[in-house]
Amino acid sequence: RHERHELYRNSSIPMAIAGCMVRSPIRDIHLTIPFGGYGIILSKGYLHQVLQPIDCANMRSLCHTIRHVAPLKEASLLRPGMNIADLVRAYATNQPYADYRNWTVGFCLHSDW
Repeated sequence: RHERHELYRNSSIPMAIAGCMVRSPIRDIHLTIPFGGYGIILSKGYLHQVLQPIDCANMRSLCHTIRHVAPLKEASLLRPGMNIADLVRAYATNQPYADYRNWTVGFCLHSDW
């Protein structure tokens, strides 16, 4: 517990932390695990990275992931000057959500986002 507290103290470290620790089923699991969807805590470092414009000349690994690895095909939506938050918004507004029965890919975040 002490080590985790010290790590979280430095808000410049990029971290997304689940606000709820779950131990279930109690008879089988004796350690708590972070469980998303019940309040996510984003550090200042995380927000800084998410809001930083994507520069493919200097962020080759990220751009490679978006173009070749990302399962949701976000590459077609990536435009110069976008940041990760812009890209998520572009993806979310691009999908035909009303026609959910014909989805081939989807976008889902918990309601507390």
